[in-house]
Amino acid sequence: MEGISIKTREIGCDQIYITGIVEQPNTDVETSCFEMYRMVEEILTKHNLGIFHERVFGNLSFYDTIYDVRKKFRLFSEEPFTYIEGDTYWGGGVAGLQIHAVRQTDHSHKLVKIKLDNSVYGRMWQNHDTTYLSLQTIAQRKDNNSSRYKQTATVFDRINAILQNYNLSFNNVVRTWIYLSDILSWYDEFNQVRTEKFKEFRLVNNSLSNENIDTIYLPASTGISGNNPFDSWSAVDVLAVNRNKNSELLIYPLTQGNQKSAFRYGSAFSRGICLKNSAYKQLLVSGTAAIDASGKSLYKDDSEAQIRTTFEIVESLIKKEGAELNDICSATIFLKNREDIGIYRDVVKHLNLQDIPAVIVIADICRDELLFEIDAIAVVRDEVKPV
Repeated sequence: MEGISIKTREIGCDQIYITGIVEQPNTDVETSCFEMYRMVEEILTKHNLGIFHERVFGNLSFYDTIYDVRKKFRLFSEEPFTYIEGDTYWGGGVAGLQIHAVRQTDHSHKLVKIKLDNSVYGRMWQNHDTTYLSLQTIAQRKDNNSSRYKQTATVFDRINAILQNYNLSFNNVVRTWIYLSDILSWYDEFNQVRTEKFKEFRLVNNSLSNENIDTIYLPASTGISGNNPFDSWSAVDVLAVNRNKNSELLIYPLTQGNQKSAFRYGSAFSRGICLKNSAYKQLLVSGTAAIDASGKSLYKDDSEAQIRTTFEIVESLIKKEGAELNDICSATIFLKNREDIGIYRDVVKHLNLQDIPAVIVIADICRDELLFEIDAIAVVRDEVKPV
């Protein structure tokens, strides 16, 4: 269908990232999303793929429309899926979807629903010697009788309870995606509750020094503005990994780049996490903006410089692992101002990055002066083989 782009990137022989992008303004939402889901289901069926994680960005007014459309497709008829308000650059509508799909080759590779107290929160997938858990839209409805701090603490507690129900802990978490309602009014407060919970979960201790702070293990993360259909101050997606006894998988933080640990200025996340096995490296790049090594925002009011600098920072982070920017197989582009879409397109054209699979949304970044952010997954392997 004209105005819709489907991009696929295969990882090894068992995982695929699929990005659906709505590329034209004034596209009928129901029709375009029906076609987008139809095209994606065709890919999934052809290659015997199951949905491990699904995220949709669009105006909240279209949540019910998307909910009804996806129910029409067998592979999408079940929940959960994540819907985040990421407005389009033309205003209104749906920006696109991101799907992490996995192959189901035998009984041991089947997807299993993750449950707690009869509620479904995500999916589990076993791949040889490793188990992967994906949790979607862990949220707590707003309550005027409880503070944002306490409500967000409840979200982290629920994640921890789900993990414990599967004999895991926050030490198994490699990636979080955190979408905050009205982020600019309480991002510092959010960071406080996250740090306190990470201390409680024993990810962080009080004996850290400046000498070892950059090598501390914390999940990669995105923290960005985004309302959700459940009227929660925060909605969190989680990727956790459990290496079995003889697993070859290596997990380590990406620390060599133009930025130092965000924990130095109060944000408890790693710049990125590497998942490495004998076939490929999967680089989970945190939400990244134009911030220098000391934590200072760069190029205030200059969106072009911020966009260029941000790509340079991402490149500096992944190049040690042998990756380039064109190895990005899934990304989300966050623009504070919709009028910067032309500047963004000029920059990516100059960098020859027009074809990276990216959904573009309009959203506030964690600081008012920041105009651009990207999160991404890059993969290093012998050869790129689109499905």
